[in-house]
Amino acid sequence: MSETPEVIQSTTSPQTLDEIKAAAMLAATNAQQAAVNAAAAASNAAQAIADAMALLNGTDNMTQFSEALQDLSEQLTNLPPLTRESLLIDKVDNTPDAAKPVSVAQQSALEAKSDKINSKYVVLGAAVNGVVTIACNPEEPYVKCTVGANTAIVIEDITPDHRGLLKLKKTNGNEVVTFQNALLAPVGFTASTGAGSIDFYQFELDEDSGRIFVFPVPFGAVPVVAPTKWLPPLNFKGVSNGTNAVALTWEKRAGSYQVHIYRATKPDFSDQGTIYQSNGSSYNDTGFSAAFPNGTLVDGKTYYYRIKTRSYNGLDESVYVNIQVTV
Repeated sequence: MSETPEVIQSTTSPQTLDEIKAAAMLAATNAQQAAVNAAAAASNAAQAIADAMALLNGTDNMTQFSEALQDLSEQLTNLPPLTRESLLIDKVDNTPDAAKPVSVAQQSALEAKSDKINSKYVVLGAAVNGVVTIACNPEEPYVKCTVGANTAIVIEDITPDHRGLLKLKKTNGNEVVTFQNALLAPVGFTASTGAGSIDFYQFELDEDSGRIFVFPVPFGAVPVVAPTKWLPPLNFKGVSNGTNAVALTWEKRAGSYQVHIYRATKPDFSDQGTIYQSNGSSYNDTGFSAAFPNGTLVDGKTYYYRIKTRSYNGLDESVYVNIQVTV
C-alpha cells in the first residue's frame, strides 16, 4: 500500500484579491493531491483483485481465495469518499460574484476610498443668523454645507483666478437659499426639492465688473462647464438703420452668460475695439463706445463686426462669428 502524501491546509479565510488567488491555487493543488490519493487507493484495490484472480486461477485452496476477497472488500470499504471535504475544496463554492459578500478588509478599503473623495470638500460652519460664509481658498476650492432653514450664502476673499464649487444639501428640501453678494445665473434656475436634496453651484469673480457670479452645475460634475456655455451666439445680424447707426441682433445660447461685440474698419480686425459687453440680445451701434469715445459711423462706409461668448473672468470664451455691414 502506498503512503498518503501530506495535504496542505489553509487556516484563514481569504480577504484580499491576492489572498483569494492564493486560496484558489491552494484548493486546486489539494484537489489534485486528493485525486492522486484516490488513484493510489484504486490502484491498490486493483492489485488486490489481480492477486485474487491469480489465486483463483492457480490454486484450489478456497481458504486463500476467501482471504484475498476479504482483503479486497476491506480495501474497497476504506476508499475515501469523493466529497468536497475529502477533496479539500470545502472553502470553494459556485456563488455568483454579484451575490458574494464583501469581506471586512474589502469594505474597509472601499470606505477609505470614499473618505478620500469626500475629503475634497471643506465642511462649512453652521449658519449664523441665517448666513453661511464661504472664505475662499484657492487650495481648497470645494466646499459643502447642510442647511435646515432659509439661508443666505456670502462669498468672501475671492480672487479672479479662483473658481469654487459649493455642494449644498437641504435637510427638508424646501429651504430657500440665496446668494447675498453674488449674482445667480441663469435667474430662472430651479433648485432641487425633497428631503436631503443636493444642488451644486460654481462661483467665480468677474475681473472686469468686480462682481461675483454663481451658476448651477449638473449633479455629478465636479466641476463642469455647460456644453453650450462657450458656443458663440446664433443668428448674428447687422442692419443699417439709415441714421448713421447699425442695429445688431443675435440669439443667446442657453446657458451662456456674457456677450462681447467688437467693431473694426479693416477686414482683418487689426483695429478692432469693444463696443458691447453685456447679457442682452440686441445693440444699436451709433459709433460711440468706451473704445471709441469720439466715434461716429459714416454713411456709405463698411464696418466689420465680430461677436463671441465670454466667461466672467475672461478665462473661457467661444470662437468669433464675423459679419460686415455698410452704413
